[in-house]
Amino acid sequence: MISGRSFPFLPALVAMTVSCSPVVPPCSPMTCPAGCCTEAGVCESGSQSGACGARGNVCKRCLVAEACVQAVCTVQNGVGGGFAGGGSAAGGSAAGGLTAGGSTAGGSTAGGSAAGGSTAGGSASVRTRVFLTTGRTQGDMQPLDHSAPGGLAAADSFCNAWADARFLNGTWRAFLSTGTESAVNRTIGSGPWVSLDGGIVFLNRAALGLGLNGASVITFDSGEVPGRTSFWTGTTANGQPSSARCDDWTSRLTSGTRGESDGGTVTWDDRSLSECQRSLSLLCFEQEVAPLRMSPRPASPKRLFVTSLKFTGNLGGLSGADTSCQNVATARGLGGRWRAVLGTSTVEPSQRPLSEGPYTLLDGGVLFRNRASLQVSLVPSFTSVVTDELGVVPPVGDGAFWSGSSAFSKGGNCMNWMTAAPNVTGGAGSSQRNSQFSLRQFENLCELQSGRLLCVED
Repeated sequence: MISGRSFPFLPALVAMTVSCSPVVPPCSPMTCPAGCCTEAGVCESGSQSGACGARGNVCKRCLVAEACVQAVCTVQNGVGGGFAGGGSAAGGSAAGGLTAGGSTAGGSTAGGSAAGGSTAGGSASVRTRVFLTTGRTQGDMQPLDHSAPGGLAAADSFCNAWADARFLNGTWRAFLSTGTESAVNRTIGSGPWVSLDGGIVFLNRAALGLGLNGASVITFDSGEVPGRTSFWTGTTANGQPSSARCDDWTSRLTSGTRGESDGGTVTWDDRSLSECQRSLSLLCFEQEVAPLRMSPRPASPKRLFVTSLKFTGNLGGLSGADTSCQNVATARGLGGRWRAVLGTSTVEPSQRPLSEGPYTLLDGGVLFRNRASLQVSLVPSFTSVVTDELGVVPPVGDGAFWSGSSAFSKGGNCMNWMTAAPNVTGGAGSSQRNSQFSLRQFENLCELQSGRLLCVED
């Protein structure tokens, strides 16, 4: 049986890797350490939008709105820090793009506006954006571990954290009503509000009380088009406060009004009531305020994987878990220094990575844009799937890893990862839970050799 604290076979495996002198592919991490490998096996520099990557991983082709920055496909900004998701260009905004002062002279939008011009159906100087969070929050807007207060401020912070995780820039507010202020009145600006793909969702402030533009779809912060997605509103069909608002977003014990992303003009903001203990998305509106708030830019990307090996909860503490991650990475020839993403009675798992991100898969795909998205999002990019050290995606239902998040009422850390005693539990995350990634999903018995380790590069 494999020990939860050591790998007696790994030194031999490392020795075998060295002594057997395996055939090295024409392009690999060994032959192309500073660049990326194309499908044809050619080593590229990894700095081009058409071939972006590093460490000999497979080259990525960046999207139209992205550029290759430090070997990572990154959403870029136009003049003044505008967002390129809808298409920004120097000198003005295009297809719903945003510059710091709105459309500039000579700039055009999808609706066809120049300086002082008009969009279809009305005039506008700025096209601000709206998105649905891919992450979800309970009705009190607090983190699961109650480590911060809830309320409107927490909801707005949730929106801004998601915007920063996607490098959207701007100042954002959640579309939520309270007993003293409607969601419409909380929204600063005159519109139009556009989806991240540039389509007009709300033409003006009057439209906020009428309903969604049937020709456009609100996307997630990732730009992905959602299916039917519920979000908190506390708002009636005419844009005014409803009587169900989770005690003005401070309680999980009452109920709140929710909307639906495909609700059209009827139920978009007033679909039905939900218990406040449920986790729903938020609808986030960019605010027409100056100066434009800039999202933090990424540092050097760090890799992340789950181990193919499974362990009991007796990992030898954090140091033992770190050693296990390092041994697995070394045996695979990944290089670098590695540590486990684990929480204890004094440390949250999201605090363990030393870098601010972004955190990428072994093939270079971005899993989490920055530490903020690791802390609050629980869901990575829709185009990235976490793999083990071999690059293999764990089978469905078999992606659990030890995490120790304080979200678990019983503490959930196998006595700080020092025991595999019966009837003691440890918090576990999942790379497969409902096709999502989460640091906090369930609790496992520490005596079972059932948890992988989530390992991040220092």
